[in-house]
Amino acid sequence: MDVFKPGGARLGETDLTVVIDGALWVGEAKSNASLGSNSEEGLRRLRRVAEHLRADGVLLVAEERPFPSEQVVLAERVFEDAGPEFRVVVV
Repeated sequence: MDVFKPGGARLGETDLTVVIDGALWVGEAKSNASLGSNSEEGLRRLRRVAEHLRADGVLLVAEERPFPSEQVVLAERVFEDAGPEFRVVVV
């Protein structure tokens, strides 16, 4: 889902947008369990989207295998002071 600021400027996007028991969760999903070379920039953009939407939680979802530990540490650092709850999930 693309997210826009008032006035039309694109703020970012989210792969997941769900409501669970009345709580809004947004997130990033990866089939290759890697955030790529611009991982910090992408995570900061996801944080801005979550804050803009006033999300209750942010999910980072990997398919079949976990993200590399350095990417998880980076993600935890980016979201440590954020309002939304942050979780890393492997499905």
